[in-house]
Amino acid sequence: MPAERTNMSTQPQNLPIFAVICLSLLLVGTYVAKPALANQAESREWQLAGVRILVFSKTEGFRHWSIKAGKSLLANLADEHAFTAAFSEDSGDFTDESLGQFDAVLFLNTTGDVLNLDQQAAMERYIRGGGGYVGVHAATDTERDGSWPWYIALVGAAFDGHPILPSNVQEARLRVAQPATRSTGHFQQEFDFTDEWYDFSDLSNQIEPLLEIDRDSYWGSDHSGWGSIAWRQEYDGGRSFYTAMGHRKQTFTNQDFIAHLLGGIEYACARQGDASD
Repeated sequence: MPAERTNMSTQPQNLPIFAVICLSLLLVGTYVAKPALANQAESREWQLAGVRILVFSKTEGFRHWSIKAGKSLLANLADEHAFTAAFSEDSGDFTDESLGQFDAVLFLNTTGDVLNLDQQAAMERYIRGGGGYVGVHAATDTERDGSWPWYIALVGAAFDGHPILPSNVQEARLRVAQPATRSTGHFQQEFDFTDEWYDFSDLSNQIEPLLEIDRDSYWGSDHSGWGSIAWRQEYDGGRSFYTAMGHRKQTFTNQDFIAHLLGGIEYACARQGDASD
């Protein structure tokens, strides 16, 4: 609203000193109070020191170029936040003894049938014993031939295609479904993000949606309206976090995605019933 200049000349030219001080304190108090209203989950340090995660990136189908970028990011984050990241593409690491060394297993763009029956059984025992799971992008394109439904329930859904033409990589509109978590508290309520966007089948009704995507905001989805694109859940004794982001190597240099992934790792490494987000 424009200032009313005609009234300015009728006001006292010098406010009393006490009034000036009170007004200044009020303005300063209003300014500094704003950060206190921010999500507390954003302000505290990541609870990852001493955590051990197994980063598994074996592929028996399409292999993403971004796997290398994902490994590099996780190695750097491990150094920065004092946790351990072990990298493997050896299915033989899925034994009770080996998995027991880790707080969570992260499936980084895995594809196809990557574990045999004995290894699948070890993974199930690991989760039932309180282990954590993190799935990134093509983790939903893993073990989806119908022979291991437990895994589909663990990750929360199965890959059911993505746009191909004019481009499989597109900008889309996303929104935060659950803002009070460590993996989402830093995002704007709605924002644009460029990646490859999946359609899903067998979406579990047990998941807690974290991010949703407007499937009308990009070309080529078989669905319309808003749908889940990242979620978490407590599952069969452990914790599971999944994000569909991570197709492009550029995604692994995006600071919002990095905080999103760190929040997911932190969630998965906590034990069932832990109050931490």
